Amino acid sequence: MRRFVAQYATSRPHHTTSAALANLRQNDDEYLRAFMERFSNISVRIRNLNPEVALHAMLMALKPGLFVDSLCRDTPSSFNTGKMVHIPKYFLLSK
Repeated sequence: MRRFVAQYATSRPHHTTSAALANLRQNDDEYLRAFMERFSNISVRIRNLNPEVALHAMLMALKPGLFVDSLCRDTPSSFNTGKMVHIPKYFLLSK
């Protein structure tokens, strides 16, 4: 049984980790809305994701701009409060 498990261990589905967020970057021609959709699609697959880790990964992944400046000035305590609720207003301003 042990040999069977060892042979097929690579066939098991791998869980997404916060490293996937650390490797994420907003493309130069990518709209903020598209990036945030991509970011959230990855973040919801990560088990027990620490909100501080997610926020840091997002700040590192975003292109410089009004939204990032706003987040850096007044860092929200969670994704449900503060600037995170007002993301849609930045969708219209960014490319």
